[in-house]
Amino acid sequence: MTEAEGKSGIWVSLREVRREDLETLFRQVNEPEGMRMVGSVRDSHTDHDAYMARWETIFRNEKVTARAIVVPGGDGGVVIAGSIACFERVAEPSRPCRLLPGPEIGYWLGKAFWGKGIASEAVRQFVAEVGRRPLYARAASDNVASIRVLQKAGFREIGREMFFANMRGKEIEETLMVVEK
Repeated sequence: MTEAEGKSGIWVSLREVRREDLETLFRQVNEPEGMRMVGSVRDSHTDHDAYMARWETIFRNEKVTARAIVVPGGDGGVVIAGSIACFERVAEPSRPCRLLPGPEIGYWLGKAFWGKGIASEAVRQFVAEVGRRPLYARAASDNVASIRVLQKAGFREIGREMFFANMRGKEIEETLMVVEK
């Protein structure tokens, strides 16, 4: 587990995702504003059983590094703020996009945790933990906050592409990014 103090003095920790985390993560990925910001989500994001099944394949996949992002809770314990993962993207008919030539990261933060420096600190910790380079990421180009989070962790823009954002019902632009050091 890695941990550090983020912006506004919030302590951020990363730990392996546990099965008992999945209900919270499912609720977070189904927050409408977050889904709109991402633009395109798999069908398994909105179907509970498919989401749980997808996580079972993630737990068995040695090429995926998945972490829960945890922060202090009001009762002295911790709460799950979101998740972050490193994975090798494969072609998906439901999410056609350019396959980048190496591992990618993706993260999701519950809306209650936005704007507190948690994502920036979690991505910074995760990039240091994973250590694989080059490491890629992508974000909807109008999701300025997510692009800024990635920039703070050392990512730089390497291109843009259009894709159909099923959560918006139209094509949008996505920014492709890389960190090499």
